[in-house]
Amino acid sequence: MRALRGVRTRINNVRHIAQIARAMKAIATVQLARARKAVAGTRPYSQQIRRVLERVVWVSRELNHPLLGPREERRVGMVVVAGDRGMSGGFNVAVVREALGEAARFPEVAYVAVGRKALGQLCFKQKLIDHAFTGLGERITFDMARDIAAYLMQQLASGPWDAVYLAYTRFESLTRRYPVVEKLLPLDVSGEASGAYIFEPSGVEVLAALIPRYVETVIYQALLESKASEHSARMLAMDNAVNNAGEMVNRLTLDFNRIRQANITGELLDIIGGAAAVE
Repeated sequence: MRALRGVRTRINNVRHIAQIARAMKAIATVQLARARKAVAGTRPYSQQIRRVLERVVWVSRELNHPLLGPREERRVGMVVVAGDRGMSGGFNVAVVREALGEAARFPEVAYVAVGRKALGQLCFKQKLIDHAFTGLGERITFDMARDIAAYLMQQLASGPWDAVYLAYTRFESLTRRYPVVEKLLPLDVSGEASGAYIFEPSGVEVLAALIPRYVETVIYQALLESKASEHSARMLAMDNAVNNAGEMVNRLTLDFNRIRQANITGELLDIIGGAAAVE
């Protein structure tokens, strides 16, 4: 009877876990729909501001701006965007692994962690953490991206860093997402712009206003892409958890029935044996 009671307890526990996983999957589904809409809505703006910046930089290429032009990259900043929570499969681990692989190319790397899981993974790897932005929440705002961008531009303009790279997870679909590492700063715009342009105000003033907005937009887009990827990863992870819990309940139910049948058979044999002894 003790074994029977133990199996019944395990069945109830697994069913309770399945209920929690099912609720988390439902929440992730709703959040994914909202995040996917945000990603799709900001991509055209990100692409357009990049094209505008290319035109301005090409026409004003003689201007000397601290955030423009290639330079020797010895000490770089690596921004790693991950989540604040777990329960999302290998989502957080994958982007940190991608960032570490890219960072191996440089002599010295300082990390900027965005998200508690990014901070935890980098600390576990004993990496140099220059700064951390955590507690971003479920709703990504442009102010968050503006704060991160301001810090990165200051670090590059003041001298400690030679370049800034951005590691995040790009969202494609529910089942397709992949970590990427992109160079963020300094801006290295190649190619030629067609047509002649007259700037009002001057090209220097246009660049001074456009470059920060471009960096903020890229970071904002990366935060949205990462958040959508996190929700899709959590949704699939919880779906797998629900399926695995169902399979475990089925196995435990078979064990429960087998043990109960064995107990009933044993009791019947005892009754039959007792009756035979009386006769």
